[in-house]
Amino acid sequence: MPESESDDNSAFDKSVNFASASQPCSDTAAIATADSSSAIKVYMYDLPIRFTYGVIATRSASEGGGTPENLTSLSYPGHQHMGEWFLFLDMNRPESDRIGSLVTQVMDPEEAELFYVPFFSSLSQLVSTSQQGDGSEAAYSDKETQEALVEWLEGQKYWQRSGGRDHVFTAADPKSLLHVWIR
Repeated sequence: MPESESDDNSAFDKSVNFASASQPCSDTAAIATADSSSAIKVYMYDLPIRFTYGVIATRSASEGGGTPENLTSLSYPGHQHMGEWFLFLDMNRPESDRIGSLVTQVMDPEEAELFYVPFFSSLSQLVSTSQQGDGSEAAYSDKETQEALVEWLEGQKYWQRSGGRDHVFTAADPKSLLHVWIR
């Protein structure tokens, strides 16, 4: 590798270990060796609810469940593709519960090295292929949802600045984001 490449200290050269979303980090070695100055600074977009809890609500409706008034009371259904959910939960925890993490959430996008887009892409794909609880075809379209997400992102200053190259998506299924992946 040329010397100029090995000297690159970009966020992509750092190893990231997200602590369990349900418990603060209790590994004293990790806490002792964590250097907050080397933590990757991540800004998490506050997406329209359609792309987060709205996907969960649609999945619930497709299985015959009701939709609660407060969508944020919903949790991720099942265990398949849980990485999407655990990363979302981890990024929503207070920094005081994330001691030892090599990722620091920043509230000011100007400080961010990476931008996290918390779209439940794998679940969206599953919802699109399911039927409503009454047996009728689902009115939800993963393709339309993906296109709407990209349209929303393309209107964001920080996406425009980098063309999305510093944006992170969780796509736990190989077909997740398939409709917009090549944009």
